[in-house]
Amino acid sequence: MLNTRCYLYNGDKPYNLAQVDNDLINDLYFENMIKYGKSIEKLKIINISLYLAVSYIYKNSNSELLISDVARQSNISSSHLSYLFRVKLNTKFKDVLFLIRINKANNVLSLNPNISLTKLAQDLGFYDLSHFGKVYKRYTGTTITNFKKESIQNLIY
Repeated sequence: MLNTRCYLYNGDKPYNLAQVDNDLINDLYFENMIKYGKSIEKLKIINISLYLAVSYIYKNSNSELLISDVARQSNISSSHLSYLFRVKLNTKFKDVLFLIRINKANNVLSLNPNISLTKLAQDLGFYDLSHFGKVYKRYTGTTITNFKKESIQNLIY
C-alpha cells in the first residue's frame, strides 16, 4: 500500500500538501490571493504551472491575453490550464484576468482618484469604459464611479 500523505517542510514545520491545498481553496480563494499578492506564492505549493500562469497574467494583464498564450508561458496545454483553474482555484481564466485587472484598478484609484476612468480602462486592457464598468460591477457589486468617489473622499478626510 502506498503512502498517500505528502509533506512539505517550511523551516521546521511540516505541512500536509492535501491540507495546504484545501486551506488555499477554502480560506484564501483567488480573490484574496490577488488582493494580497504575497499569497500568490502559495500557488507554487499546489502547482508550479498554475503559479507561472497567474504570475504571467499579473505581469501582462494590461494587454490582450488568451488562455493559449498563458498556457504556452506556463509550459502546459490550454485545456490543462483551464482544468487547473477550475479544480484548484474554483474559477475560470477570464475570472482570474478580470480580478487582477480590478485589483489593479482599485490600487490606481486609491492612489490617484482623479485619473480618467476611460484612460484607466484602456491602460488595464479593457475594450472600453462600458465593458470595464460592467465587469467591475459584476465582480465587486458596486460601480467604478462609486469606488472613485469613495477614494476621493478618503483622500479628503
